Amino acid sequence: ENSLKILQAKDLRSQLNPHFLFNTLNAISQLAMLEGAEQTQELTYQLSEYLRYVLRKQSRQEVVTLSMEIECIKRYLEIYRIRFRERLSYKVFVGRGAEKAEIPFMLLQPIVENSVLHGIEPLLGQGNIRIVAKAIGSSVLIEIKDNGVGCDTEKLNRGIGLQNVRDRMSLHYGLSSDLEIKSEPGGGTSVLVRIPFEGV
Repeated sequence: ENSLKILQAKDLRSQLNPHFLFNTLNAISQLAMLEGAEQTQELTYQLSEYLRYVLRKQSRQEVVTLSMEIECIKRYLEIYRIRFRERLSYKVFVGRGAEKAEIPFMLLQPIVENSVLHGIEPLLGQGNIRIVAKAIGSSVLIEIKDNGVGCDTEKLNRGIGLQNVRDRMSLHYGLSSDLEIKSEPGGGTSVLVRIPFEGV
């Protein structure tokens, strides 16, 4: 009976915390609108929608469509674009059919995060990130490319984030997927993800 009460309390906390969080973010957005702070309002909205997606899907550990994952990534990049202003721009292109591919939830997030934090943030000039997804035969190719400071690929490969991506791809797709990195100091970084997509 005591264990049941503890589980019920944990379940209640999991319901209350997001509810409180989104109410607070909504209040901040409304306040920003009243004060005429358009960028603050936009930033709050993007963060709210990003967290809504993450919290909703995270509890289920589910597979999502590439289109859903791309929308989440765009919100993430928009948050940083507002923060970095003219120092960051991005373009996203998803070819016909590729948007229906199913991938593990948040699979691409660590790759995009690496581009922003390790590629673009240290860059003195304007940073650009380009994400292209195409259905080719029975595969979907997703390239995440930046013009950032670049790095040693061996060091990047040893990073926890990309290793986590590889492990998840291996668990989900077996030997039918691949991740390739191209980078050099001062020359930007390109990460190519190949996942199977039957019925394209």
